[in-house]
Amino acid sequence: MKGLLIKDFKLMKGQKNYFAMLFIICIIMSISMSDTVTFVIGYMSFFAAMFTLSTVSYDEFDNGNAFLFSLPITRKIYAIEKYIFGLIVGGCALLLSTMVAVVSSYINNNAISTDILLSAVMLLPALCVFLSVMMPFQLKYGAEKSRMVMFITIGCTFLFVFGVSLISELFGIDLGAVIKKLSMVSVWGIAVLFYVFAVLVLLFSCRVSIRIMEKKEF
Repeated sequence: MKGLLIKDFKLMKGQKNYFAMLFIICIIMSISMSDTVTFVIGYMSFFAAMFTLSTVSYDEFDNGNAFLFSLPITRKIYAIEKYIFGLIVGGCALLLSTMVAVVSSYINNNAISTDILLSAVMLLPALCVFLSVMMPFQLKYGAEKSRMVMFITIGCTFLFVFGVSLISELFGIDLGAVIKKLSMVSVWGIAVLFYVFAVLVLLFSCRVSIRIMEKKEF
C-alpha cells in the first residue's frame, strides 16, 4: 500500500508545474473576484480528485499493469489504494483552497462568510460520491469511456434539476417555500446525513472496484 501511494505521489510530482499554475490562477481568482470563492474551492478539490483517475491511465500505459502486478501487491490493495489516494489528494486540495478563500476574504476586507465554511464541509462527501461513481468505470473501461460517463452524469444532473423545476411549475409547487423549510432544519444534521450517505456509497463502490480488478485480465 505504501509503495503504491509513493508511486502515485511521484506521478503527481511530475505534474507539479501544471498544479502550481492552477493554484496561482485560483489565488488570483479568489482575490480579484470574491464572488467566485466557493467555485474555486470546488474546482480545486474536484480537479485534484480527478488526477486519481489519471493515475489509473498511467498504470495501464504500455501494459504497465502486467509489470505492476508482478510485484508483491494484490489487486484488492491496488483498488483500495486508489480511493485512499483520491481522498488524500482531494482532501488536501479542499483544505488548501479553503485557506486561500479565507485569506482572500480577509484581504478584501470581507467577513469570513459561512458559505465558505459550509462549502468546505459539504464538498468532502461530494468528493467521495464523485470518486465512488467514476472509479469503477475508470478501472473497467479506461479513460475515454469513463470520461463519457462523467459527461453523462453531469448532463443527467442538469436534466434532473430542470425536470424538478418544470414539474414544480406544472403542479404549482413553490420551490422557494420548500427550500426555506429545509433551511430551518439543522445544517449540521443535513451534513451528517450527507457524510453517512457518502461513506456508504464509497464502501459499496470500493467493493465493486475490487471485484472489477480481480476479474480483469492483463
